[in-house]
Amino acid sequence: YKLINANNGIKGVALAEAEEVSLILLDINLPDIDGYEVARRLRASNKRELATVPIIAVTANALKGDAQRALLAGCDVYMSKPINIRELWARVEAFVPSA
Repeated sequence: YKLINANNGIKGVALAEAEEVSLILLDINLPDIDGYEVARRLRASNKRELATVPIIAVTANALKGDAQRALLAGCDVYMSKPINIRELWARVEAFVPSA
């Protein structure tokens, strides 16, 4: 896999719009806009592919309703930290099988 890193939400949206992406790992707790807003902006982007690109939300938030909030914002999967790396790998592979 080729990884593209963004250190905040605005940069992440811009990179997703500029690059070809197959999957997005999205932290919910970002320094500028939260991951929920990032997901909404990606789904509403003029770049049509972003309406369906898989988004895996990764967060330390584990309160009741957080998973539902992420899914309603447009995320496909919600994973709370600490992440089980095998589960994350299985989720990524389900969306984007490796060669």
